[in-house]
Amino acid sequence: MKKIAALGTFFLFFFVALIGWNSCYVQAAVENDSNMKTEKYDVDIVVEKDGSYTVTEKIKVHFLNPRHGIYRYIPYKGKIITYDKDKTKHSMVYYAGIDMEDSNIDYDKSEENGNVVLRFGSEDVTVSRATYKFSYRLTPTYQGETYNRAYFNIFPTQWKNKIPAGSSFKIHFPKKTDLNQLYFYEGAYGDATQAGNDIRITKDDKQNVISGTLQKDFNLGSGMTCYGQLGDGYFTGNAQPGLHKTVFAFSMVLLIFTLFAFFKFGKDEKIIPSIQYQPPEGLDSAAVGYIIDGSVENRDIVSLILYWADHGNLRIQEKKKGKVTLIHLKDLPKNTPKYQKLMFNNLFEKKKSIEVASMEYKFADTMELVKDKIQYYYKHKIYTHISSAVRVVAFILSLLPLITFWLMIEHYHLDKGGNLVLGILCGILYVIALFLGCRTVDQWYSITSKKRRIRIILVIALMVLALPGYGSYYFSEVSNGNMFDFCWVYVAVALISLVCAVCTIFMKKRTSQCVQWMGYLAGLRDFIETAELDRMRVLAEDHPDMFYHILPYASVFGLFDIYAKKLDALSIPAPSWYDPYVEDSYFRYGMLNHCINHTVAQTLSVPEPSESGSNSDGFSGGDFGGGGFSGGGFGGGGGGSW
Repeated sequence: MKKIAALGTFFLFFFVALIGWNSCYVQAAVENDSNMKTEKYDVDIVVEKDGSYTVTEKIKVHFLNPRHGIYRYIPYKGKIITYDKDKTKHSMVYYAGIDMEDSNIDYDKSEENGNVVLRFGSEDVTVSRATYKFSYRLTPTYQGETYNRAYFNIFPTQWKNKIPAGSSFKIHFPKKTDLNQLYFYEGAYGDATQAGNDIRITKDDKQNVISGTLQKDFNLGSGMTCYGQLGDGYFTGNAQPGLHKTVFAFSMVLLIFTLFAFFKFGKDEKIIPSIQYQPPEGLDSAAVGYIIDGSVENRDIVSLILYWADHGNLRIQEKKKGKVTLIHLKDLPKNTPKYQKLMFNNLFEKKKSIEVASMEYKFADTMELVKDKIQYYYKHKIYTHISSAVRVVAFILSLLPLITFWLMIEHYHLDKGGNLVLGILCGILYVIALFLGCRTVDQWYSITSKKRRIRIILVIALMVLALPGYGSYYFSEVSNGNMFDFCWVYVAVALISLVCAVCTIFMKKRTSQCVQWMGYLAGLRDFIETAELDRMRVLAEDHPDMFYHILPYASVFGLFDIYAKKLDALSIPAPSWYDPYVEDSYFRYGMLNHCINHTVAQTLSVPEPSESGSNSDGFSGGDFGGGGFSGGGFGGGGGGSW
């Protein structure tokens, strides 16, 4: 628990630091490619009715050193940024499909950092001069019903040469529009300087074509962008991203499966505690330790020493603190379970007494073997096999809605890394919360009420960090125009994940036999933890020995400390089978607790990484008026030689 709390604290501080990080998209500085000289760069753009762009680029290059060809990278995700007349900034994220249509030279196509990379040429051939002509279709998707603007980066700002004078462009529109409403911006990325005498513009209103020619070189790192209003309803079709619908549908399928699995295989019969004052017949304390939580711990095995002492098989003698002797009184009955006989016989090895200290590091193997035998003896009597298997599947499936959402956002998001890093961190927190929730339910009857509350609070806190925590980051990025707005999908996915988590936590179903046992054991546990002293005092008058019988079971319930304090308050004398090393004038049961659960347990077994006294913790598009700037539209990118 301490390790989990520390880990949760670390993630909390890391999360708070990361939530405030909101890096902006910045163009990298452009370095000149000294191996080539661009002699001409012509661009022909056909604006389609659906809002896509068919682009043909013709690049004439003189290679100053032997090179194989050129490469061109074209962004397929980014942000469209515009400004109002009052300089108010608006941003809209987009994701574009880029499909090659034609090329006069062989090419390879790949993806890198949010760009489609086109590499023209051959590894086996070097050239000194070449003209590269290729066409591709760029289809942007964005949110909102439509985006009735032309906004395209004609000459890329990241081209690693000057774009020479004489380079030209031509833009074809599908139907009539006011060509005078088109503006051209030149310069480095973010420069809102309108092109003037640097470009000779020609407009053909009949053919709906605008063209231009550069009158002088564009400096390295400078490009040109066309921006303009085309009029409401200019484009047809709906260019919205649709992957979120798939994520939502997939998450709903997982939810239906998880709910079906829970109600079919995992829903427990209700455990009804019955008032009990005595331990169950036929179940020793080690078996009870396994039954209540489905795992066997060191303290469950060590509790057998108290169980045997209470049944007259041995005597416990503490000569001084840290020095404990076990005295053999009689053998175990013939009908005793084999795991008890194995431990008892290996403990004494036909000796009448043993010094526990002499067994250090020698008994650990026996302890593990006894654990295995208890699990084998009762494994089909605790949980149904199908519910245990389905819980593992449900655990994995409950992660998938969040994972698919994070991957979708990473697919659409600008390549900054924050979403993926935060997604992984929140995923880890979710897994820890789910794992701890499962262990808490499994160990419900072997930990105190206080520790139950602490774990529940920790599970809730981790879930809040994982689900609303990531949601806060995501909603902030959406409001800042850095991500697509799928907020309703995330709310649905988060709720689905939460429901799946709850079902997974409670998925493990006890057998009918185990439910009967648990009704008895839950009643006994409630008596140990919650019985009032007056009530216990009345019972002590008639049955004082009953409190000794309960000692080994209090140990496996994780309630030995609480029970010992009650026995001390009642002034119950030490059991006849325990000779304490007494420094005080009267006996305290805390001495017996220290003797068994500390001295003996730590000597006979290899220490476990567990809590003290408990089992181990395992398992719509906005209207952007105003204007744009150079490099702020669709397309663009850069390139050089290779």
